[in-house]
Amino acid sequence: MHELARQHYLDAMGIHTYMPRLVLPVAPIPVQCDLSGLVSDAPAEIPAPPAEQSLAQTRPQGVQGEPTAATEPGAKSADEILASMGALSAPTTKTSSKPAPKLKAARAEAAAHFAVSLWQFAGLIVMADRHAEQALPVNLLLKNILVALGRTRDKTDAPEVLKWPIEGLPIAQAGPALTYFGSIISARRLPEQATTLLCFGETIAKQLLPDVTVDSANVGEGSFSLGDDDTVPAIVLPSLESILQNPALKPAVWAAIRPLRQVTHS
Repeated sequence: MHELARQHYLDAMGIHTYMPRLVLPVAPIPVQCDLSGLVSDAPAEIPAPPAEQSLAQTRPQGVQGEPTAATEPGAKSADEILASMGALSAPTTKTSSKPAPKLKAARAEAAAHFAVSLWQFAGLIVMADRHAEQALPVNLLLKNILVALGRTRDKTDAPEVLKWPIEGLPIAQAGPALTYFGSIISARRLPEQATTLLCFGETIAKQLLPDVTVDSANVGEGSFSLGDDDTVPAIVLPSLESILQNPALKPAVWAAIRPLRQVTHS
């Protein structure tokens, strides 16, 4: 490839430094440059600033019979003129110690945004923190969990994605997230069917079960209130991404969900 074309190709890919792994058979042999002549022990002479050089060249020379500008009453010397020009052209910077409330508010609003994956099965509602940027096979992990619970026909490849706050609605007008997700759980649960809520992840667990101690590796149990003494049993579990990245969490997860296992008799 031509060198100019190669440089354009690397610039388009955003690569600034490139080192080939293999040396091509017809590639030229690199030559080490001798830089010893460029190094000198003697200190280099520092040239005078251009402003001073130009000033020395443009200073008026006294001519016999003619008064110079320095001899005229009220006239300023060249040094005084240069000093005054430097004072006028010197940039002034203003520093402010006041905090940026708009920046803080923007950061807080960005932190309050999150997404949740929702699956609904017979007698089971699963809500999990959604981290699509990690690109982990969480759907397959949930499928294996359901198979271990005796649910071999449940599909997990197309979860419903819930975003908070609702798209196009500011946080200040959205109200509490508990009300939003509570209404969804109430609408999805069948009154005549016993339903258990599985919360995978710290974010959704803190929203639905604030009384349960929640962290990235915590397993706990609680109940989600729907009002009028109506509750849904809930199990708090680590996020699906955490379980994939740390398989040591699987025994605790299995111990918590094992009572939900359906036994089929052939």
